[in-house]
Amino acid sequence: DEKFSFFFVNKKLKCASTFVVIMEGCSKFCSYCVVPYTRGVEVSRSFDDVIVEIVLLGYLGVVEVILL
Repeated sequence: DEKFSFFFVNKKLKCASTFVVIMEGCSKFCSYCVVPYTRGVEVSRSFDDVIVEIVLLGYLGVVEVILL
């Protein structure tokens, strides 16, 4: 997806843990929350894209991935 293209791995990454974005936004319009208005409706990355990114991070030495 084009929306998540900027999240892909930076080859200069040198750390033990990192974040992997799997979705953005929210489709619930709670009266107290601004997320749907500021980040838009919920959009998820495909399973295959997430797995590819995690495998690439593993090759770069990352041993812990935090899903966002």
